[in-house]
Amino acid sequence: MNSSAKPLATPHLVVLYALFAALSIVANIGLQKLSLMAYGGRFDVMLSVLVGTGGGLVLKFVLDKIWIFRYRHKNISHGVASFLPVLVDGRGDHGHLLGI
Repeated sequence: MNSSAKPLATPHLVVLYALFAALSIVANIGLQKLSLMAYGGRFDVMLSVLVGTGGGLVLKFVLDKIWIFRYRHKNISHGVASFLPVLVDGRGDHGHLLGI
């Protein structure tokens, strides 16, 4: 957490969290559509789900870290390392296992 940032009031957090969830859903569906438009071969639906889910997950992760948790990564490698647990199990509460 950024020490100079004030914590947000609970109603603001709820609104932001819901907005970010909605944005990640829109990104997911939009990326799935784009993927299906770009590729129509074998496993096209599976690929579109992978692309859409990945894009939505990354967007939600970034928005939550910055605006909900007010967390700033030290550098790109630190950001990637903190994202790996989210990618693996969807919760991201295992940063201590990676030493972050």
